[in-house]
Amino acid sequence: MRLVEPGTGHVTLEMPTAIAGPGIRAVPRVRATRALSAAWKSLSMSSFRRPQHPTSSKFSSTDSNVRRVSALTALVCPILTDCAGYDANATPAAATFRAGFCSAQRSLNARKETKVLHPQPMTELRAPVGVDITHPSIARVYDHSLRGKDNYAVDRAAFETVLNVAPAQREVSLANRRWLHRVVRYLAGPAGIDQFLDIGAGLPTVGNMHEVAQLENSKAVVVYVDYDPLCVAHGRVLLERGDFTHYVHGDFLEAGTLLENRDICQYFDPNRPIGVLAGAVLHHLADDLAPARVMRELIDRLPTGSYVAVTHFYDPGPADPEAHRLARELEEAFVGGVGSGWYRTDEEILAFFEGLELLPPGLVDLDDWWPQGPASQPGELGEWLLVERTMRGAVGYKRPPLLWFSRG
Repeated sequence: MRLVEPGTGHVTLEMPTAIAGPGIRAVPRVRATRALSAAWKSLSMSSFRRPQHPTSSKFSSTDSNVRRVSALTALVCPILTDCAGYDANATPAAATFRAGFCSAQRSLNARKETKVLHPQPMTELRAPVGVDITHPSIARVYDHSLRGKDNYAVDRAAFETVLNVAPAQREVSLANRRWLHRVVRYLAGPAGIDQFLDIGAGLPTVGNMHEVAQLENSKAVVVYVDYDPLCVAHGRVLLERGDFTHYVHGDFLEAGTLLENRDICQYFDPNRPIGVLAGAVLHHLADDLAPARVMRELIDRLPTGSYVAVTHFYDPGPADPEAHRLARELEEAFVGGVGSGWYRTDEEILAFFEGLELLPPGLVDLDDWWPQGPASQPGELGEWLLVERTMRGAVGYKRPPLLWFSRG
């Protein structure tokens, strides 16, 4: 594969018939091209339409193209790595393959005419970090916390600041994932839900929600949504298989809510219940963005019989001084290191379920929601039990209205 820039305003990609080599499973041109096309389209969505920052220089059209190709090289390699199924550092051929992309990116960076200074993540503007490897990304930090590979040194360093406060915090991410699996199994099984909307889905990982749902019902439709173009590019290439799994670019805060987004609604039957998943996403939205109001608007648009599942960072307040202190320290580490991550009280979290009836046992610690055997206890038992008390989850049900019949 070669990156070619024949003119100042154009960038093209030359693709061989297949990508192959010692230790690399051949990837047909059509699949590799699909990966590149999805990456390019996603990069065009929002990565290069950030609000101007006082310290940022404006791009010329040529600068913008150079930046896109530079970003594309950073994004394509992990995508094609996933497609080809090889360890990028395991074989000489694989190492050469990655080195070629890195070399192309270095040469493109050297040709930039302007230097752009990126501010720290600005939660008010909510500009997605995307492929920017100089600042941590929420999705990539979460991927690292799940022991994923789609992250960079800046993301690992950001999570290290959190681990300095709570060394068992990684287990909270894993507990959140187990909780979501239990919820989806219940909804796709006994509850009979066959339409799912996963908000803030992030990067693909082991045990994706469509895999869990479709084990219960092979025709369950799962629509993943994220506003970060990096997540969308990875998701479209790695998760979209067949007619029942889709990854869409969308923002939880967009006007009219996600349920009026045509790219999403085309996959749902509006007259049947939907299972909405908002796992570990709402605590990354500041109060001034009114996430509870947006959730209420979304709930109002849901068909009756729908379910909403939420997990959220939790601050127990004065009732649990030790956990309260830890929650305050963790919030400082998340907001300072990643850019967001607010710990809310029971009352504040329950506001996300207004208009819904909570399923038993209500809003509880993650491993207390229909636990499947004893919870894992990494490291020191006391440490895990403490950090476990700083995240909670609940599932709400939109009950059909009562019908009254009169005699006569």
